[in-house]
Amino acid sequence: MNRNVAMRFFSRLLLGVGAGLVALAVPTAAHAADPLLSVESATVTVQSPAPGETWSQTYSTRNVSDSSARVSVTVVDRVGRIWTGPHPVTVSSGDVRVEQQSIDLGSIASGATASVTLDFGQSYEAGNEYARQSGDLTVVFTAVAESPSDSGAGDLARTGGTIATAAIVVAVVLVAGGVVVFAVSRRRSEARRG
Repeated sequence: MNRNVAMRFFSRLLLGVGAGLVALAVPTAAHAADPLLSVESATVTVQSPAPGETWSQTYSTRNVSDSSARVSVTVVDRVGRIWTGPHPVTVSSGDVRVEQQSIDLGSIASGATASVTLDFGQSYEAGNEYARQSGDLTVVFTAVAESPSDSGAGDLARTGGTIATAAIVVAVVLVAGGVVVFAVSRRRSEARRG
């Protein structure tokens, strides 16, 4: 009888420790998903330039993490007539067409700001079909945290996700062990009664 009571106590202990580890791991995993940038995306409305003209707009974001981050920018979700047809409005930054690839803004220190100037251009061949037309697009900044010990290498920083995964695995093992010990204890108890 004492052995049966001890096994039940041990199973409850394993279940309790496993549940506690899961409760501790969940906030750690949520912390790992903290944003790195003050602005991750911005949806803007763009007026079509006149044929042969270009106008520019600057967009910025700030690194709000505790370490440096490698930042890039791209444009997505272009909606509107100015982006289609024989001579659509182009989006570039310097010599790089942003709608075809992302632009690497480099390593940004903690608290520093990254900016990009986008040029919206219209072909000389465009006619009046784009006059007084506008379109929407989303400017998306992406950041990858850099390792504090190897700044500039582009390595992902260690986050709480690694700790959370290990804690969840241990918790699952403990809970499974608790269930098995409880089942064995119950089976022995029933066998003694029968």
